Amino acid sequence: MSADAVVRCTPTPTPIKAAYDPPSPLPDSRYHAKQSVPPIASAPGVQGLGNRSPALPIHRLGLSQPRFLGIPSQEGDIHKLGDASPMSEVAPSESSINNGIVIQFKDKRLNDPQDRPYNSDVIRLSKLRLILGGLAAIILILTAALIAGIVIRRVIKESCTITQKPEKNVKHTNIDQEPNVHSTNSGVNTTPEVEEPPDLCSEGFYMKFLPKSSRKERFPRRLPLNIRPYHYHVEWIVNPNISRFSGHVDIAVKCVEATPVILLHVKDLFINKGDTSLEPLKHGGRSPKIHCQRNVIDQPYYIIVMNSNLSSGEDYTLHIKFNGEMISPANRPDDKLTGIHWWHYDRSLNASGEFTKHISTQMQPEYARTALPCWDEPSFKAVFIVSVTHEDLYTALSNMPANRTDVVTPGWVKTTFQNTKPMSTYLITLALVDKLGYSSVQRVIEESGVVVKAWGPRKDVDRGLLDHGLDMTVKSVVFFEEYFNMKYPLPKLDALTVPRHFAGAMENWGIITYECAGFLVDEKTASQDQKEIVGLFVSHEVSHQWFGNLVTPSWWSELWLNEGFAAYFEVVGVQNILNAGDHKVDLVYTSHMVPILTQQDSHFDGNHAVVQVPEPVDILDMFDHISYSKGASIVRMLALLLGDNFRFALQRYMRINAFKSTESRQLWKVMGNESSSFQQIGVESFMNSYLEQIGYPVVEVNYWLDSSKNLTVLEFSQSPFIPSKEDHTWIIALKCLTSLEGTSEIYMFTSKTFQVRTNYKLEQHDWVLCNVDHTSYLMTTYNHKTDNWNKLLRQLYEDDINAVPVISRADILLSSFHLSKSGIVNGLVCVKMLQFLSKESSYEPWYIGNMVIEFLDQAFSNTDVYSLTRRYISRYIIGPIYKIIANKDDLSKRINPATEQLIVSIACSHGNRKCINHHLQLFTDWVKSNESNPIEMPTSYMTFCVGFKFSDDEIWDDYLKKYLKSDMENVVVGLACTEKPWQISRLIGVVFNKWSLVDDTTRLTVLKSLLSKHFGHMLTWNYMQRHPQKVKRFSKYLVGDTLGREGELMEGVMQNLVSRFTSDYDLDHFNRFMEQVLGKVVIKLVANLRDSVLVHILWIKTYENGISEWLCERLNIDC
Repeated sequence: MSADAVVRCTPTPTPIKAAYDPPSPLPDSRYHAKQSVPPIASAPGVQGLGNRSPALPIHRLGLSQPRFLGIPSQEGDIHKLGDASPMSEVAPSESSINNGIVIQFKDKRLNDPQDRPYNSDVIRLSKLRLILGGLAAIILILTAALIAGIVIRRVIKESCTITQKPEKNVKHTNIDQEPNVHSTNSGVNTTPEVEEPPDLCSEGFYMKFLPKSSRKERFPRRLPLNIRPYHYHVEWIVNPNISRFSGHVDIAVKCVEATPVILLHVKDLFINKGDTSLEPLKHGGRSPKIHCQRNVIDQPYYIIVMNSNLSSGEDYTLHIKFNGEMISPANRPDDKLTGIHWWHYDRSLNASGEFTKHISTQMQPEYARTALPCWDEPSFKAVFIVSVTHEDLYTALSNMPANRTDVVTPGWVKTTFQNTKPMSTYLITLALVDKLGYSSVQRVIEESGVVVKAWGPRKDVDRGLLDHGLDMTVKSVVFFEEYFNMKYPLPKLDALTVPRHFAGAMENWGIITYECAGFLVDEKTASQDQKEIVGLFVSHEVSHQWFGNLVTPSWWSELWLNEGFAAYFEVVGVQNILNAGDHKVDLVYTSHMVPILTQQDSHFDGNHAVVQVPEPVDILDMFDHISYSKGASIVRMLALLLGDNFRFALQRYMRINAFKSTESRQLWKVMGNESSSFQQIGVESFMNSYLEQIGYPVVEVNYWLDSSKNLTVLEFSQSPFIPSKEDHTWIIALKCLTSLEGTSEIYMFTSKTFQVRTNYKLEQHDWVLCNVDHTSYLMTTYNHKTDNWNKLLRQLYEDDINAVPVISRADILLSSFHLSKSGIVNGLVCVKMLQFLSKESSYEPWYIGNMVIEFLDQAFSNTDVYSLTRRYISRYIIGPIYKIIANKDDLSKRINPATEQLIVSIACSHGNRKCINHHLQLFTDWVKSNESNPIEMPTSYMTFCVGFKFSDDEIWDDYLKKYLKSDMENVVVGLACTEKPWQISRLIGVVFNKWSLVDDTTRLTVLKSLLSKHFGHMLTWNYMQRHPQKVKRFSKYLVGDTLGREGELMEGVMQNLVSRFTSDYDLDHFNRFMEQVLGKVVIKLVANLRDSVLVHILWIKTYENGISEWLCERLNIDC
């Protein structure tokens, strides 16, 4: 070319967005942190772009002053392009556009094609040089960005004057001061170099103040302890009509260690930065200024950086304004109802003709941060003053009684509550209930003056459905005050019922929230079981008021300390309130210990009870059967071993740690001081061997006669029930007795094998029984050489059954049955052992017996052995004991209602004609009397089951329409006993038809009942395989969206579904079905169910022939 050209890039119609540039939903543009970058020198002939925006978002590469080579930033600039010769400068006139590049010539003549003989060559050469220059520019820019990044890191590292832990003898400067001027050590003055302070709000700076987050780290993610809150004054303004809330909080904090950073929890909240401030509590004290504040990207933290350190030992008040969105089942139906949320009440209309909305909260485990900025960890206990501004149509409830109510504007009031006791953030509660739709019933505890109220829908209060729950609440408070020897510390306790609850119930201090199904009960029609279930719910939550609220585990890794003790004390409370006299049942054993031993703690992928919780998402996984049931079982073990010392130790533990957060080792220390039983082996070591290991031990008992001493030698060998490469051993405390009097003894050992020489001699017919009352969290078996299983059977079936304790009789059945699944005991042993039930009157053995009988029915339902097992059970087990009940013999007086219900259920389901005729007559009389004739409550379910099974279509249809949406669960479940295909299809439609006007609780109740019956299972499973998409709507209850009633029912649905799978063919179909429903999602429950099916298949293949031969011999049948 003979003339220089001015080349400039024109913006493309669509802006270019870097793939790595994240969206910035927050108004603070948190993704564009300011960075200090050393200046980049311009090459000769190259000028900067100035303030113009380049075509590419180079500023997102980290350069605050991006520059191009060979591309001018201002019109009229002349840049060298390769070896182009200078051109005379003339005014630009027109342009030639080629691929988005505008070429303008200063010489007007060259803009006219007629005056440019070499125009095409010039353009081609210019384009080529431009492209080469652009590529060189991009390479240089990327290189400069890389160098700049390295320089930034070095500048921040070397020139940062404020650190989390200042070094000694180093004077820290205020970051708002002018930069320092440095000189060399030689004393020779050099050109002053300005030291730029680091950008304290950049990710590179604040990341070092965040808790550790890697799963490889040993310790979990926790807030630093240099700032501790001790008082909150939070005021919310709540408007359900717009589904939003706003508020402000004043947090009094103490600086424990000097730091320039305040880190607290915030999630899904917008912070008004301009209104955030910090001031010293001390009059005239110095307060650092806020330098910057921001949300931490992708983390539930809010970081505030001061311009200097907070002073160690000083108190400050942090003021923050915020607002957020309420969660609801209406606008977010698949989300958990957590934080501050609203819900419709029964779709009923209020006075203005609109649906009534109610407000409640669920802060556990980590949802307080969605309601207010706070230190949302259990160990950060503080006093709270709660205020709420709301419409006057509502009654406001919180942890404490209302202190005052002020009118703000017409129709709006502000309710302020009394100061709370020191408590964790997960216990904060706020509720707004409609004055017209909700009311309460009240009782006052005379001894303490505590006011107890139960809140619920006015129609339910008027029907008396809250009376039983209220009565249980009052009695539970009185019982635990006496048990812990410590008064309930608050002036009131509310029980608030809501239609749907994330966890089923929540122990908020002073105001427990319940899902309606867990609290409401009609005492006129409810069975003893239904009353007992409500009692367990209430007793569990009330016990938390002491164990969890008053004394709190410091972190979620020890959640079992909360839930394990509450699960244990729920039973202790109910046993002392409802079950009296000879009819006491060890519900910890039946409700917690048996299920956990046979199901959740029998799999390879089980949890430890005490685990590290590295990520917040893992905390919800801790609310499982291990924390609850295994925790309760281990507490039961310790209570039985320590006796009365257990209670005395708990009382002392409560006194020492009231209003504090603790760890389990502090409890074990108190336990050890109160008992001499663990002087050689500490309580902590003993308990941790069960809490910190998966599974449980199986102890094999062997014994023989030492001929030299003429005394018996006992030998114990322990091994894990779950085979493992790790060398698992437990500290064993084993209580044993023999058929000889005065031989009961507790043996403690830590080794895999342990021998003890006794002071007695066992004869050939004498037996040994270990783990008496199933005290320890383990299972026992007996060496086959001792023939001890047959000796125990002869004692129970042929001799005095009472020579063996009740729980031990249940344990004999349980161990022989469950250990047969792993091949430790022959499956025929438990089948033979069932015979002693014909003499049994206690609940616990029948509870295990029913479990074994159901398993046999399901395992052999598609084989020839099925008819043999039914005849064996009817003739030798259920027939004799049912005759005693029907004839009201003396033994029947010792059978409690729960035991009678089990016996009747087995008798009728196995075709006992007397049983069927009796309950069919009861049902007929009930129908003819227009339901005025009362049905015997203990066996009401079987009455409805038999009645609907044999009733005509018209009666079945009428009661389906009448009771489907009622709270009479026994009637609804009884409808599923039908064996008529068209009626089963009607129920399947109720479950899976999306237009069916029933809630998911009812749908899952019906589905669980259908799958528990032979014909119902067959037709329902066939439908589910043909319509997996309809089943998919319930999958949210499998993947953890709820911990409440629906989650429990869904677990029962899945267990009933796989219970009748007996072949590899069934398992293959189940696997394909679950892939269609869940996709690639892996769920522990489903994996465990697959394992169970494999065990069932192997059990059938292993023992079917042996059991069949023995049954033929026992029934005297030529098979």
